[in-house]
Amino acid sequence: MKRTLWIGAVAVFVCALAAGSGVVNAGLAGNSDKTQKRVAVKALASDRTPAGITSAAATRADNGAVLSYSVANRGGGRLTSLEVVAFAIDAHGAITGGEGWTVNVDLAKNATAALSAILENNLSPEGRLVVAVRKASGPSGTFAVENSELVNLVKSSAGVAAAAAPVFMKARYGGALRQSPTYCQNALAMASNTCSCGVASFTCNDANQSFSFSCNRPPEGQAECTAGGGESE
Repeated sequence: MKRTLWIGAVAVFVCALAAGSGVVNAGLAGNSDKTQKRVAVKALASDRTPAGITSAAATRADNGAVLSYSVANRGGGRLTSLEVVAFAIDAHGAITGGEGWTVNVDLAKNATAALSAILENNLSPEGRLVVAVRKASGPSGTFAVENSELVNLVKSSAGVAAAAAPVFMKARYGGALRQSPTYCQNALAMASNTCSCGVASFTCNDANQSFSFSCNRPPEGQAECTAGGGESE
């Protein structure tokens, strides 16, 4: 589906594109500067996971953005996989979508890894990103931030009042299921809790453990809909 690329691989890909295009003149370079702009990125941290994003930067392209980030292991044990999430926020503070992906790592205590990912959500011209490590796993166990806590952190950073989870999510995933939700069920719950106006689109891959969603837009002049409200477009 996606996804995660080592920064070196991205550099090789970019060089290959430049070589295949033949001659690069000043006009083309100027167009590239207009279509590929830096995106403001904020990294959120939670004490519930031993891994944290220490730095992040993104560049907007015609069809999405490329996120480059560094992750540090702040815990005492080795980490072998991480789930990273990114939320797109427009100029008015409305959350327009989000996505998450799992990346295999080999992070010893105090070690740092430089990673990158191609994002699927298109950002508005003045949009920004909020990124975080939601889950970290290793030989000593799995550590994760609860969906509700993460969503509240994102909304708080965007200047939006945190909202309670919609009641229908409890009925769908709490009473009906007798086992732990799958990766995609958990991701859909996150999307539904994030999108105050309802989820416009959702894609997920249980095998690759990656997902992406977009939110319906709030009414004109508002940053968010009311908690659990909003009609699908």
